[in-house]
Amino acid sequence: MARSLALLLFCVAGGAAAQDVTLKFSHFLGPQSFFQRDVAEPFAQRLSEKTSGKAKVQTYDGTSPYGDVLKQGAQAKDGTVDIALGLRGAEGERFPGTSVIELPFVVRDSQSGSSALWGLYKTGALDKEYADYKVLALFVH
Repeated sequence: MARSLALLLFCVAGGAAAQDVTLKFSHFLGPQSFFQRDVAEPFAQRLSEKTSGKAKVQTYDGTSPYGDVLKQGAQAKDGTVDIALGLRGAEGERFPGTSVIELPFVVRDSQSGSSALWGLYKTGALDKEYADYKVLALFVH
């Protein structure tokens, strides 16, 4: 049986500003990964377009100083980066409730697992472990 891994996409909420802003978006995958190509870059482009260039996104992939898989959640929490893609188990037990999705026979496939994990989050069952974050997405693969 394949082990399900929860991926976390989160940021630390900040106040709205009327001035130009550049958000740091880090992830642990490579510069040619699907995530860089199909998520991070299109997100950066759309945000810039929607804000007439007032909001920009600088992405940092796994080859950058911000790309350490073991530090994504910590970097978002401490403000080193604004948005991060993290791997649930990589930072030890920072997200213990989320690990329920990794139990054997809980997840049939990535779609139902992602739906179940997001459902747990929406019910408030994971509020304590994400209290310091603004969760943008939770999913399994």
